[in-house]
Amino acid sequence: MNNDGWCDWYVNASAPMSTGGDDDTINTLYLGKGSGWSRIGATLPDNKPDELGFGNADAEQERYLFGEEPAVIHDAAGATNYIVTALYSRHVRRYESPGYRILAWDTGKNTLRPLDKWAPGSKAAAVYAFFKAHGAYVPSAKATPPQDRIIHFDPEVESYELETACEADKSAEEKAAISPHLLAQCKRQR
Repeated sequence: MNNDGWCDWYVNASAPMSTGGDDDTINTLYLGKGSGWSRIGATLPDNKPDELGFGNADAEQERYLFGEEPAVIHDAAGATNYIVTALYSRHVRRYESPGYRILAWDTGKNTLRPLDKWAPGSKAAAVYAFFKAHGAYVPSAKATPPQDRIIHFDPEVESYELETACEADKSAEEKAAISPHLLAQCKRQR
């Protein structure tokens, strides 16, 4: 995740909110270091698993809600891993963060930072274009052959993002959370 050469864990655990099934998740990063692991995520009491409902997990989780089923695109020239993820239709917060997200490590903030894939000419736009054409590698998959460890672009995920971004009745707060480049596309389409 943070491009330091040590293996990291990305925990994405489903947390059932009712007996009807899972519709919310908790994300936690465990960064490998020479001296052990460093945990980044919502505050949980010692001796508790990564699960919503313990400690301050519910209140803090939105800050760490990076997505589900992360995949990686490695930029060898820049020695950077880009994480591609999304919140899928089974997730309660999908409406708040629709579409694929491109994330990169922010050393200063010690966390993953979302990049604007809609910004023309940006690195995030290039990574997103690569993902759409070739897919991204899922390091946690155990499939063989290796090509079965690739997650492919789903046009429905992007369609949902475009549909929700271009809704006319958005509040100023909702618009602030959307890429200004994507909002400009919405205006051109009208």
